[in-house]
Amino acid sequence: ICAQDMLLSDAYYEQMQYTGDSRVHNLSLLTLSGDDRLTRNALVQFDQSRIPEGLTFACYPNPFHLIIPSYALIWIDQVYDYMLWKDDKDFIAGFELGIYSVLDWFEKRRQPNGLLGKMDWWAALAWPRHYKNGESPTVYEGNNTLYSLHYAYTLRHAAEIFNFLGKSGQAAEFSKRADQICKAANQFCKNKEGFYTESPGNNQVSQITNLLAILADAVTGDEAKILMKKLLEPKDWFGQVDLFLHLYLFEAMNKTGFQQEFMPQISEWQLMKDRGMTTFAEVPLEWGEENQRSECHPWSSAPNYFFFRTICGIKPLVPGHKKVEIAPAFGELEKISAVYPHHLGNVELDLQRNGSQITGSVTVPKGMDASFVWRNATIKLKQGKQSVSFND
Repeated sequence: ICAQDMLLSDAYYEQMQYTGDSRVHNLSLLTLSGDDRLTRNALVQFDQSRIPEGLTFACYPNPFHLIIPSYALIWIDQVYDYMLWKDDKDFIAGFELGIYSVLDWFEKRRQPNGLLGKMDWWAALAWPRHYKNGESPTVYEGNNTLYSLHYAYTLRHAAEIFNFLGKSGQAAEFSKRADQICKAANQFCKNKEGFYTESPGNNQVSQITNLLAILADAVTGDEAKILMKKLLEPKDWFGQVDLFLHLYLFEAMNKTGFQQEFMPQISEWQLMKDRGMTTFAEVPLEWGEENQRSECHPWSSAPNYFFFRTICGIKPLVPGHKKVEIAPAFGELEKISAVYPHHLGNVELDLQRNGSQITGSVTVPKGMDASFVWRNATIKLKQGKQSVSFND
């Protein structure tokens, strides 16, 4: 519904190809269809949209001159996503200059204390709850934690891209910058309760900012798990993730071992289903947003991707899915039946759970090195169809 010769942000209201929205859109498209043509097209068009300063347009192609700096970072995140999907080195190398240009725009705004200075243009990141106009407090004053951590998160993606391209020196520089930003965030923006505040001078605690702290590796290990548990507390968070930003919530849950909490976190999508909707709304109904400007919004489709990434547990470990880990998270489910389309061939799961025991079959395509993980046990899978059985 939301694609023609390019991706569309929605079926009716705007019908534009947004750099931010398309990250979720592309992950869903790749996961559900295995077809990467619109993904490749979007990545190229966003690169072509870059202005002399180095940033991409927030939506392109169209005459609507909109710049959202965080969306330029998300373009790089999308190149990283695509690298994991398909290890097309020549195609990805074509974005090297664009990636460098975007990151250089941010690096020029980094302050001696390690945090980013004031942002220009429209410094939004989707629509976190209680953010005015989608903007984190102090973002135009400098020392903003959310934007600094988002930059660090993307720097880590850029480091992996450049390592893949054989540019280890530049990759090391990007990793060094990310480490410096995370160190600054821990020094200036972390309170006694372990939360990251919106800036050194603003003590508000935002859910999305703290999720970025986990994803950027500002906080790791057991400390990250403790923070993630706090962030899953069901309350009216400042900066609470909207439907698009659930991408980062689900990713942080996977990173900290909270995969079993996935189903309880998709209550908003259950509410859409209960209301008779067959496509996804733009803004959460649970927030009282009954009058939607769009009821067919691909940026809300993150569960489509995470059904495979979290419940099926299919995780690429190297570019191109040449090596994957399959670690299913049943939650309260007793059966998982899935076909995951990929250019190497389909990964197929047919699994049943009885208490702590699981049985079933897994199919691995030719050219993919796969392992299966259940609890503390790991087995190497062969290519083709095979039976699996685990007892706790």
